[in-house]
Formats: sequence, C-alpha cells, structure tokens
Amino acid sequence: AEEDQRGAHMNMQQETAPQAPSQFNTNGNTNSNNNSNNAVRMTGTGTFVDRNSTRELFQQMGIDPRDMIDDDEEYARKAEQEFRDEALAMELQRKEQLHRNAARLRGARGRVVAPVPAHVNGAASRNRRCSNTSKGCCSAGVMAIIVGGAAICLVLFGSNIWEGMGGDADDLPPFFQDNWPESDTTGEFSQWRNKSKGLELLLQNSLTSDWDTYFVEAVADWNKAPALSLITENIDVDKECSSVPGIMKVCNDAYGFNGWTGLNEVYFTGGNSKISASVAKMNESYLNGKSAAEKQYVMCHEIGHGFGLPHRDENANNPDLGSCLDYTHRYKNNMRPDNIIDFDNLLNMYGEIQARRLGSVDKQPREAISNISKKQWTYREGRMLMQTKHYEVYENDLGDGDRVVTTVLLSQTE
Repeated sequence: AEEDQRGAHMNMQQETAPQAPSQFNTNGNTNSNNNSNNAVRMTGTGTFVDRNSTRELFQQMGIDPRDMIDDDEEYARKAEQEFRDEALAMELQRKEQLHRNAARLRGARGRVVAPVPAHVNGAASRNRRCSNTSKGCCSAGVMAIIVGGAAICLVLFGSNIWEGMGGDADDLPPFFQDNWPESDTTGEFSQWRNKSKGLELLLQNSLTSDWDTYFVEAVADWNKAPALSLITENIDVDKECSSVPGIMKVCNDAYGFNGWTGLNEVYFTGGNSKISASVAKMNESYLNGKSAAEKQYVMCHEIGHGFGLPHRDENANNPDLGSCLDYTHRYKNNMRPDNIIDFDNLLNMYGEIQARRLGSVDKQPREAISNISKKQWTYREGRMLMQTKHYEVYENDLGDGDRVVTTVLLSQTE
C-alpha cells in the first residue's frame, strides 16, 4: 500500500512539475550555483522537479515527507537484517562442511588419496560389483557347507539319533540302514554229526497236502548246496510234530495266535553239542490266506535253521540279501537260500558231500523213541538267548543233559 501511495505521489509530481530550466542539460548538470532552497532534481523518468514545489505539493496533500523517510529506513533495516541472517546461515553451513571434511580426513589417518583416473575408477567400480558378487557366493558356499555337514551327520548317525529319541532302528527307511553287515550271519551255528564229508539228512514231510509244494521246492533249493545230500519221507500228518532222532520233521497246523508264523526246534541230547533232531513248524493261524511267496519264505527259513544255520540279517528294512534267512518285508525277493554265502557256510560246517543219495523214502510211520519227546515243556519257559523285533531264541534245559534251542519267526501283523 505504501508503495502504491509513493507511486501515486510520483505521478502527481510528474504531472505538476514545471518545465526544466534551460540551464540544465539532460545529464542533470548545471553551470550555475546550486542553492539549497531552489534545488531541483531529476526524477526516474528524466523529468526535473523543483524540491520546493514538491514540498508544497505534499503539504497540500497532507503528507509529511518525514514519515516516508521513516518508512524507507525501516524497510532498509529489515532488508539489511535479512541479508545478515542469510550471510550467517551460509557461514554456519560452510563451517559445518569444513567440520565434516576434517572428520573425514581424520578417519583417513592422514592418507593422501590421489585423484583416480576415469578408467581406473571404472575398473574399481567393476571390482566393487565383483566383490559384492563374491560375498554373495561366499555366503551361499558357507550355507552349502552347513547343509552338507548336517546331511552327512544325518546319514552316518541318523539311526543312533533315532534310537536316542526312543525309536526303533528297524523302522527307519532302507537308506538309513547299514548295507554292509559286520558278518555274514547273526547268532550261533550248530551242527549235526558228520565227518566233514558233507551232511546226509532225512527230512520227514508231516504236512497237509496243501503245503507239499512248498516243502518239495524248499528241499530242492537247499539240496543244491555242495555240502548237503537230502532225502525226503512222507509220513502221516503230525500236528504235535514230535521229534525223531537223526531226522528233521516238518509240520503245519493252526498253532494259535501266539505271535509266530514259523518255529524251529533243535535238540541236543546227553550233553552233546551236536544236533540230534530237528522240528520245523508252520503256523496256519497266521499263514492261512497269505501269499505263496510268504509261505515259501517261511518254509525255506525254518528248514535252514534245521541245518544249524543262524540268521543272515536281522533288519527287515535294509536291501534284500536274496536269502530266506534274511529278514524282509519283500518275501518274493527272499524265498530261496543264497547259493553263495548260505552254501559257503554249509561247506564250512560240513565239508563237501562225496556222493549223493537221490530219491525219496516211501511213506511209513515212525515212533519217536527219544525221551525228550515224552517231556512236557514249552519254549517260553526257557531262557531267552536273543530277542529282536522279528525273532526270538529260547533255550530249554530238560535235564539229563538234554536241551532244546527254539528259534521263533515272529509275525509282522501283530
């Protein structure tokens, strides 16, 4: 508003001002003496104004020129203060920048950094990118080492960790099982009397007719061993399966849901360490309605124990050994004896057979004359020699130097 008022005053001055005297030139210079009372000045538009006339004009308008001077001085003071404030802010900013530069120099510990050429600076930038990539690769490598170490520990000690947590190692998948057993068999061997010239043995078939096929096939498989010469005899069905000296008897019946699918008894008499008789039983309570592969497996398994062979392996989840003396869930892969290890074990026990007796004996009843068969006992009354998830071994002392070792193949359905 003040500026608008000043503009109006100046316009009025220009309109009312007299013509400039001829003694003044356009530059405002004069050759005459300047009198303070008659002084003139040139306005911003080049018009000469008489100061006295201007003063009179202000008086006529009721304006005091001193007020205008005071306003100009206030405006000038404000402008000067703003300038000083701006200068002070710039000075503070400069000092702050100097402070940061000094701190940066102190952090560099006095090192002098020369200007880096453009091509070197580009290479350094690439190196920094490579360094970042290397850090990422390093982190990935460390993570891979950690994961790999954990996997190795799991493979090597997984079964121990599982057992430590209360689990059964047999329940682990085959990957965690030991594929290289410490020995070819588990348990103890026992032998029939022989002179290291092979074993000649009679096997009595006291089975029902539906089991004849499994019996014949199992005997044929075992008879391929160089250490064995086997002959068979068909007799009446004997559910009790009483023992006969010098003979292995094979029977079947529904012996009840007592936990086992197959059982073999090996008899020792008179304190003798040699086998005097053997009995193999197939439990129809579990095997009735089972697959042919499982029945063949159980038959081969129990007859193998009758020769004095122990188990080949006690873990049913590891890779199959291809032997009926191996524990398995895959019966089709283990229905027969192994013609390498099983046959070699028989050779070590009995030697190689010199001459084979072929054929079978006609069916004829035999009476068990051994005193053992007259004694009342059950295998569970005996001393447990071994127990796993898949089988149990008991020994019964019947007195007079007589004893029976019973190997039980446990049912996997209970």
